[in-house]
Amino acid sequence: MRMLSIQEAQVLIHVYDLDDKLNSRIKNLEADPDATAPYDELRIYDDEGDNISRITLESLESTDDAAATGTLDQEIEKWGPRFNNLADIYGKREK
Repeated sequence: MRMLSIQEAQVLIHVYDLDDKLNSRIKNLEADPDATAPYDELRIYDDEGDNISRITLESLESTDDAAATGTLDQEIEKWGPRFNNLADIYGKREK
């Protein structure tokens, strides 16, 4: 059996001290009737039922795919070579 160095022994003592402190705090919390523990909370939200908040995606304009790809390629070029590989992975660039 190997002898521990002074540094290894100090680390073990620190670990045991920390363990004792945590166990002591847990026991104190368990014994305290006024301590509040984490708990789950059920929240119920009511539906407003208005038609104003309902929208469709049809109302949003979309750009032409070819124009968007060209713009994206220009933006990626501005970012520099570090992002070229990422753009190739996602298939957003012409090779």
